[in-house]
Amino acid sequence: MDSAYLEDVRLMVKLNIMTGTSEDTFNPKGELTRAQAAVLFIRLLQALGSIE
Repeated sequence: MDSAYLEDVRLMVKLNIMTGTSEDTFNPKGELTRAQAAVLFIRLLQALGSIE
């Protein structure tokens, strides 16, 4: 992972928007399923206060 994005990734994990593929693994170049994308989108909208 590019170190330029490390703080952004840490923020996404801190806000529970992204959690990684396991306790200690984050795979930014891995494939994303539709279900994972939907969860990501919902968590982002919740974090922004757009939905409950």
